[in-house]
Parts: sequence; C-alpha cells; structure tokens
Amino acid sequence: MTAIRGSSIREIPTASDFKIYSLTSSTVAPSFVKRRKGAQKKTGVSSVVQDFEFPGSSSYITYSNDQRLIIGVGNYPPQMRIWELDELSMLLQRNMDSEAKKILNLDDDYGKMVLMHYDRYISFHDKGKGHFRFRLPTYGRDMAYLDYSADLLFTLAAPQLLRLSLEEGRFYAPLELPNCTESLCVDVAPEHKLICVTTNSGLAHFVDPRSFEIVNTLNLVSVLEPSVECGIESLCAKFHPSGMKIAIGCGDKLGYFDLRSKKPLSIVEFFSDLPVIDVQFHEDSDSLFCTDSRNIKVFDITDDNDFKMRTSFKPVKPINNICMTGKDGLVFCSSQDTAVLGYYMPELGIAPTWIQSIDLIVEELSQQTVVYDNFKFVSHERIIELGAESLLGTKLLRPYMNGFYMDVKLFNKLNSKTRLSFMEEYMRKKKEEELKLDLPINEEEEDKELLENTQIDERFLHALQNDEQFKDVKLQDIVSATFGEQTETDEAMADKVEANKRKQRSYGMLRSTTF
Repeated sequence: MTAIRGSSIREIPTASDFKIYSLTSSTVAPSFVKRRKGAQKKTGVSSVVQDFEFPGSSSYITYSNDQRLIIGVGNYPPQMRIWELDELSMLLQRNMDSEAKKILNLDDDYGKMVLMHYDRYISFHDKGKGHFRFRLPTYGRDMAYLDYSADLLFTLAAPQLLRLSLEEGRFYAPLELPNCTESLCVDVAPEHKLICVTTNSGLAHFVDPRSFEIVNTLNLVSVLEPSVECGIESLCAKFHPSGMKIAIGCGDKLGYFDLRSKKPLSIVEFFSDLPVIDVQFHEDSDSLFCTDSRNIKVFDITDDNDFKMRTSFKPVKPINNICMTGKDGLVFCSSQDTAVLGYYMPELGIAPTWIQSIDLIVEELSQQTVVYDNFKFVSHERIIELGAESLLGTKLLRPYMNGFYMDVKLFNKLNSKTRLSFMEEYMRKKKEEELKLDLPINEEEEDKELLENTQIDERFLHALQNDEQFKDVKLQDIVSATFGEQTETDEAMADKVEANKRKQRSYGMLRSTTF
C-alpha cells in the first residue's frame, strides 16, 4: 500500500474500482511475508480518533443515538470506552468485572446504557458509574430495545425470548419458541416495531409486540439451503429502515426478504465456510453490508430489489461487528486487534463534519500508486520486459490478482539493467538510421528499376504485333514512344550495375574497419 508521509491512511487494493481507505495503521506487507521468530507485531493506531483502541481486543462498538459519541467494549482488562467525536479523543474509560458482548444506548448520549456480559450478567450504566446489574437465568445471546413500551428483549441459550419491563422493573412471562434449543438474534423494525427472533434450528419467528405472540415463521434452511460446514444457525437479522424488508443470515448465506412473501428477493453466498455474523444497511446509498469473521462485502440494492456486488475486502484481523451511521462513508469494525478498525469509502458518502480533512488526504492518495512497503506490483508484460521470466514460479515472484509482487530492491536492479539495454538499443537503431541515409541504392532495387524502365509486358507487345495498324512498327519505336529515347545501351547499364556493386563492397569494408 501507499500512504502520505506522516499519515496512516492507506488505500486497500480491491478487485473493483470501488475505493476503500484504511484509517488504521499496521504493518503494510502482503500476507505471504512471514515475520521472524520472536519479532513482535506493531500495534495498530487509528489516525481518526486519539486512543481509538483497547489493550487486548474490541468486542463491540456502536454510535450513540445523537451520533456524537462512539461507545465500545473490549478487553483485557474488561472495560468500556467512550470517544467524543467533536474532540477526536477519548471521553472516559470504565473498567468492569467481566467482559461485555453488546451495548444498548437508551439515551441520546451516554446517560443510560445497558451492557450484556458473557457471564450472564446485565448491567446498567449512567454517566457517573455502573448503576445496577442482575443475572439472567442462562447465558445471553443478544438483546434489543422496544422503545415505545420501554421493554428490553433478551435471547438466551434456551428456546425462549425474555421481556423485561423497565417501567415496572420486572420480567413478563417468556415467549416459548418451538422447534429449537436456543434463540440467537433479535431485532426490532424501526417503523412498526415488529420483532424478529432467529434460532439455532434455522427458523425466524416474527412476533407482534402488542400481544407478544408469534404471528409468522420463516424456515430459512429450506429457502436459503446453507452449506453443512457452516451449520444452520441464524446469527444475524436486520430490518430495512423502511420496515418492509429484512435481511437474515443463515450459515454462509444471507437472504433478503419482503415481509409479505416467504420467497427471498435475493440471496448472497459467501463461499468461505464461515457463518454470516452481521448485516447493516447504509440508508443514503441504499447499500447493504454483510460480513463473516474474515470478509466484508458491499452490495447495491437495485430497483428490482436485487443485489449488485460493489466490492469485497478482507480486514487485517477477524472482526466481531460493524458500525456505521448510514449517512456518511465511514465504517468501523470491532476486531481481534488492539485498534478499532476504521474504513472510509468516498462513494458511499462524504466525510462527516468532525473529520472533513480526510477528503483532502484521500484526494492526494488517489494520485499515487497502490503498492506495499518494500514490494512492487508488476504485471506479466512487465516481467517479460524486465527479462525475469526465469523467476516465474519461484518465491521471488508472488502471484496476486493479475500480476505479481516483487521485492523493490530486485525490481530496481532489473529495471536499471533494462534501462541500459534500452538505451543501447536506441543508440544502435539511431546510428543505423543515420548510416542508411548515406547508403547507395540497393542492388536489387536498382536492377528492378532498370527492368521496369526498359522492358514491356510481353502480352502487351504480342497484342501490338498482331494488330494490323502496328504491323510495320518496330519494337524500338514502341519503346521510344512509350518511355522516350533510350540513351543507354544494355552494355552501359550492365557497367553501371557493376560499378554500384563495387561501390557497395568498398563501403562494406570501410564500415567493418570503422565499427
């Protein structure tokens, strides 16, 4: 990759023309480069927000409701961090007793937050400290907030959907989910508040929030047919901002459904033997982001509700979730790396007001070549020009897309030799062109010219002799009438040709002694 000096923003090479810029610095080297034993990997540092990282890794990140804060949880030690975007710095850090897996923001800022922990605890936090916590009857999987009734919804390692009333401070009777052993993901439609709950058996149940009863069930296994290696668990579901469509993952496939039909509008397959773990809609560009732990894919939603793939890229570390506002080109990912991964995609939207300077950096980056540090990308045609065909198939040339990666030092060495050979070839051709200007006419060309000027087509002469009008006309008269008076005899012409031959032989001897 390439970057501006003093900046960690780098362009990510992709197979399409869709531009993606990484906002996190890291060791910029191809995947085939192995680190030496005992060498420590450099910690990535975000160029967007100061201290935008965790000591170990990040588990989950999200925006606040007013989109002026980013809230994240990670380890180790288990902690929660909040970054203020207007100041581009960390606002607070709060250590916790156990690691959290998800955050729900109940207020516009960070005044009311709910955290789900891996050890079955649910904790409530305000601006000052942790306020209260309680324990679920079994391990929690996911949670969602039903804002119109102030209810929290929990999926568990059990075939149930729990409902906690924050107004009354008590649980309602759980909703029993049939034909499954665990409930995995829960999401609430932003418009009509319909609830979607997915299970480990590949079923998606739709629940009416008023009666808290199942109104419809979708069998994802029979519709999407996920691969056996990835399983049939449905780990993610997300309603479209309009509330009339939903994207649901099942194994390594993602289905896009209209709520009025059980047939999918479109199906996405990852071909990576990894389950789809998160899906998000980008509202302004009408795009869809879906990801497994290793790959992020971006699709355009066409007018006929089909998916058109825009790009796909692989983060430097396995990711846990993706976070975006849907109104700009910034995308953040929690991952197994210390730094929170950030990406900027100008085609999805302009940069937000708190980081408008990134557009100037991206504009300068677009004028540079995308290469890796200490490696040069060369095409197959360039390999032939460098005379390095013998290196094909060796470790010195690593295949990548439609070309190869070569060490920069080796490339510079071959390129310098090639430039010298090109210069020598150019000088040789230039001298030959100058010498050709002084050379006499070629012997064969001269003989051909003499024949064209002294001979007439036999068929033409035969036709003239058979014509009664030209019966008494001699051949010499025809030649003179056609080409003019012949001033030289055949013997004179032969002498001229022989003189030219001698002149050429003498010039060739002179040239061999001079050069």
